[in-house]
Amino acid sequence: MDIDKEIAEKVMRWEWKEDHWQSFDGTEEVYFFDEWKPSERIEQAWMVVEKMISKKYEVRVSYDWFSRLWLVEFWDTDLNCFDAVVKTASEAICKAALKCVEDKK
Repeated sequence: MDIDKEIAEKVMRWEWKEDHWQSFDGTEEVYFFDEWKPSERIEQAWMVVEKMISKKYEVRVSYDWFSRLWLVEFWDTDLNCFDAVVKTASEAICKAALKCVEDKK
């Protein structure tokens, strides 16, 4: 499955409705059409961070100049850490967020 689609469905809790993403409870329509790409667009990745914060996760985002990699860590209330280390902040945010929701299954 495409990582951006997984983020929409599993993290943001949206579903696809013909031409837009909509929240599962139908209260919020998000008109990104085919433009939802949080793994590439930092402004959309930050929406993922805000969603995770609303789910009571703490977040840490850092960049290592030596390795030239981004580290993103999400910490749950039990102090479990879900992290990702990759070349872009957007992708690191998405991968770490997916680890959180996949662990909660």
